[in-house]
Amino acid sequence: MPVRSKGITLYTLKEVARLLGVDDQTTRRWAANASIETIRDDVDQRRRLFTSEHVEMLRKLHPTAGGEERGDPAKLSLDALTIQIEELKRSQAEVVDAVKATSNRLSEMQSALLSITASMATITEAIATIVTQRAAPTREPVAVGGRDTQW
Repeated sequence: MPVRSKGITLYTLKEVARLLGVDDQTTRRWAANASIETIRDDVDQRRRLFTSEHVEMLRKLHPTAGGEERGDPAKLSLDALTIQIEELKRSQAEVVDAVKATSNRLSEMQSALLSITASMATITEAIATIVTQRAAPTREPVAVGGRDTQW
């Protein structure tokens, strides 16, 4: 039966071997060849624990591996069905988390764009004011010795 620790589903070597439809030694060898760093059990340091990502990595590296969950659903054990349900829940939770994170990021970007738009409007007004001031004469006419006014 998979164990949940800190929100992660962990599988024993035997469970992974059963999921992949191979012997324990084969699973050990595949994990070593793939340089998978298993998690050691806090209680028994000799016990190797695999994450769902580890299981998927081994499946991708060895696509011919069967596994009891790939067979007829009516013949699946309760453990295999529980593992499938846990994987689906984890996948669903990951998708929901990703959608929430994306939504939050989009909201942040929308706020930033509104701020940039407001800044651009302020800058445009300032430029228009400067252009208007430069276009108009800045000196007042001065009368010199009673004669005509000079600029």
